[in-house]
Amino acid sequence: MKIKSYLLGEWREGMGEGVAVRDAATGEVLGFVTSEGLPLREAVAWGREVGGKALLALDFRERGRRLRGLAQYLSERKEELYCLYATTGGTRQDAWYDVDGGIGVLFAYSSLARQLPEGNLLPEEENLPLSKDYSFQGRHLLGPKGGITVQINAFNFPVWGLLEKFAPAFLAGVPTLAKAATPTAHVAEGLVRLMLESGLLPEGSLQFVAGGLGEALEALDHRDSVYFTGSKATADRLRRHPAFLERGALFNAETDSLNAALLGEAAGEEELLRLAQEIAQELTIKTGQRCTAIRRVFAPRDRLEALLAATRKHLEDLRLGDPREEGVSLGPLASLEQREEVERAVETLLAGGARVYWQHPGRRDGAFFPPTLLLAEDPLGEALHRVEPFGPVATFFPYGSREEALDLVRRAGGMLAATLATPDPEEARFYLLGLSGEVGRLHILNRRDAHSSTGHGSPLPRLLHGGRGGRGAGRSWGGFSPCGATWPAWPSRPTPRPSRPSPGSTPRGRSAPPRCTPSASPTRRWRSGKPSSPTAAPSPRRTSPSSPTSPGTTSTPTPTSWPPGRAFSESGWPTATSSSPPPRASSWTRPQARSWPTTASRAFASPSPWASATPCRPGSP
Repeated sequence: MKIKSYLLGEWREGMGEGVAVRDAATGEVLGFVTSEGLPLREAVAWGREVGGKALLALDFRERGRRLRGLAQYLSERKEELYCLYATTGGTRQDAWYDVDGGIGVLFAYSSLARQLPEGNLLPEEENLPLSKDYSFQGRHLLGPKGGITVQINAFNFPVWGLLEKFAPAFLAGVPTLAKAATPTAHVAEGLVRLMLESGLLPEGSLQFVAGGLGEALEALDHRDSVYFTGSKATADRLRRHPAFLERGALFNAETDSLNAALLGEAAGEEELLRLAQEIAQELTIKTGQRCTAIRRVFAPRDRLEALLAATRKHLEDLRLGDPREEGVSLGPLASLEQREEVERAVETLLAGGARVYWQHPGRRDGAFFPPTLLLAEDPLGEALHRVEPFGPVATFFPYGSREEALDLVRRAGGMLAATLATPDPEEARFYLLGLSGEVGRLHILNRRDAHSSTGHGSPLPRLLHGGRGGRGAGRSWGGFSPCGATWPAWPSRPTPRPSRPSPGSTPRGRSAPPRCTPSASPTRRWRSGKPSSPTAAPSPRRTSPSSPTSPGTTSTPTPTSWPPGRAFSESGWPTATSSSPPPRASSWTRPQARSWPTTASRAFASPSPWASATPCRPGSP
């Protein structure tokens, strides 16, 4: 069975044998991916002409309402995606992060649309006087480019990754050609089928390709863009294509990153324990297969052993196995090839001066790779700051002073995200200034905000996501602002601090995602233990209702003070009374609610075969 592509308004099969897609836990062949012989050059032109016109026939607010309708439609049918997800090695918790997180992106951008004007032009500023008597003025406007966006997605987030790029493009009125990564292309195909079956997407606004892009890049020009998520090596190869160097197409990349976690000199015992839990969480979610996951950990020399022991304690009780089995908290990597890459990276780190401090005794067969903590007592080895094991592996480093720690963190050549655990605003300011050119997002963690923080690696759809240096040097939809920071607020009254979830457990305030249970139907359809809810997707770690600030609030501080417009307590942190952003100068009217059809406005191909052919139970034929 071949995984199909959706081009020129219909589902198509590529020619040739293709690349096998296998169940990450069992090794069973699920299908084959190939785009050979598909009309990809024609799809680019068709998307511009048909999709572009259809999208611009709607305005910002109408497209926003359709995004909300699409989010509700997917919410009611996400159990199908959950069951598909188990074949990628992801647990129910991992599926919840990806599927519900992606749906949450749609809700977020639909809300953003309410603040946009009617029509398809977006004024950037007030009028700028160009004459003394104000009779001649200018104003900047953002308008449609008339092109198409090609979105190249990574294997680790087949749902969220596709939706976080699609949503802003759709809202802006730009048609999408989405390319799925091969190991999880069947999940992306299932998602696209559901999106098209909703009947909410104008003709040509979304196309999908499973396999290579073929001649698609040859058809791009100055109107078009490519948004890429994946390895730095692939990004470097793509950005040298004539479409970008000669014809002016936009290329934006978010690539692998040696993200850092740093225990500050002023950190107390609670900061140490919170950071250990954060590190363990990052190694557990998606089995460490996230571009924002913590790869390097820095601690004062006399506290490094305590941080290692606390992190190990959180990882020891994990159970590795098939994610469809009851009680499994960590699944395999996405493929055998991915496991081999992680093994090679670990071997390079060991040769570069690290040693194995602890490794989980769990499964090592198939694509399984056990959580591993490495220790580099000599932190100056070049490979230690250049090689990324894209899995459940973190390397710990000692440092002697702030200046030494800053130098070590900078050696990665740019990062997407970093976490600093400190209760001291002066120490936080030192690293924020020192890392502003190195990291896309600095997450400040301490006893004041740990109960409400969304965590080190959780991308938020209201903010941009980008890296520094060689880690993309651009912006990717649905994440954090380059040189942004999240910081704690000092509550006016003591706020209870419930414990953070252990790796593999359910985030606070949320019931566990229902496990797939076999249905009595002979068609092998699978149902959940309870009905799915069409509500907005939660953040990976739910914010407490009493939280004084929004956990994703970001801003870039000036060199001498924290972000302007906020009051400060005697401790130097922003006060709870000033945690909300100032009101917008302009106002908007909430659009009238509309209901959307739940069936397609035209006939589509039959539902995805993967939903019925891949039951959510180990050992099923």
